[in-house]
Amino acid sequence: PGPGPWRVTASAPRGADGRSMNLRPRVAEITDPTEPVVLRLERGKELAGAVVDEAGKGVPDVVISSGRLHVRTDARGRFRFAGLAEGAFTLKTTPPAGYVQPPGVTSPAGTNDVRIVLVAGRRITGTALNADGKPPKKGWVSGSWPALPGGSPGRVDTTIGPDGSFVLDGIPEGAVVKVQVAFWNPSGGSDDATRVIENVRPGTDDLEVRLGAGLTIAGSLVGADGKPRGGCHVQATSLEGGTQAGYVRVDDRGQWTIQGLDPGRYRIRVMRYDGGGVPPAVEVDAGATDVRLTLPMPESATLAGRVEGLPSSGGRWTVTVVDAKGARLASVTVQEDGTWSIGAVRDGAQVWVHATATGQTEYAKAGPVMPGREDVVLRVKTGRTITGRIEGLPASD
Repeated sequence: PGPGPWRVTASAPRGADGRSMNLRPRVAEITDPTEPVVLRLERGKELAGAVVDEAGKGVPDVVISSGRLHVRTDARGRFRFAGLAEGAFTLKTTPPAGYVQPPGVTSPAGTNDVRIVLVAGRRITGTALNADGKPPKKGWVSGSWPALPGGSPGRVDTTIGPDGSFVLDGIPEGAVVKVQVAFWNPSGGSDDATRVIENVRPGTDDLEVRLGAGLTIAGSLVGADGKPRGGCHVQATSLEGGTQAGYVRVDDRGQWTIQGLDPGRYRIRVMRYDGGGVPPAVEVDAGATDVRLTLPMPESATLAGRVEGLPSSGGRWTVTVVDAKGARLASVTVQEDGTWSIGAVRDGAQVWVHATATGQTEYAKAGPVMPGREDVVLRVKTGRTITGRIEGLPASD
């Protein structure tokens, strides 16, 4: 092993019959690896119960979890946690298809009669097709609903079948469901397309969703220099219901199109995930096809901090700032007291900071960080040296 001390953990012991033993985990710190290690496990607490259906029959193969702990029910619906510490545990149940997600149950360790009742849910079935009436190459459907009296909010997800069919199962009676359909590659491109249908009732068996059918909002995205910008996303939100009605990726030509919209007015926003600035949202009517969105001019900001642990051997240390692709943005010499400051770093995008010295194996780095910070700390570490020999050099050199 490498340099100590070392930490040894004994946990989740099982008996000869394969059942979990009621022994708590134990951690020991080892300083001398030549000495024998003895870990004495102490007796713990158990938490046990059963998962049953509405008729009282045990439901097998149900996952019961509490934090990182999880077990499955046996053929009779029974479950058991062993080796627990004192305290209360909240149990989450992941039911099989067709059952409603029950609320969590909190019980103290030492309880052996926890009873979890699964209630059969309702279905929403339908088909999802593109504007040509064909199923997508790949797609997903989700259904979500707000909390019912005595319950909690819920969500179920499924994939779209090869024929375009889908089934959302395990929905509680009385729920008002928001169904969201997402297609990957709906028309030969590389964008996701989504459609949201509000106020769907459990038991609906003929829901037909067509992405691409309906109205369209389209436009372009350009940078502050007027050149097309890709890689961002554009979101459309209905002003009437406040829900997302479309979300697409801007292509490399800066073009984007959101299809399948109902008549009405929508808020259009640019979404980007590199920390860069976005233009203000605009409101347009469905059918608009010339929405021009312009990214703001990147601003500059100061980035400063200190290098800790500079070696006594000295040498001139340099701090370099690079972007996500590793391109150098700026550099500066570190002061004798370890401080450094770089002005005019482009704001709005994450950067990485490196500190190095010529001829030194030590280095320091930090990131990602946002420009504008003046408390970036770089801690010097010792790197590894690679040595070797070049053979066959010509005598003239």
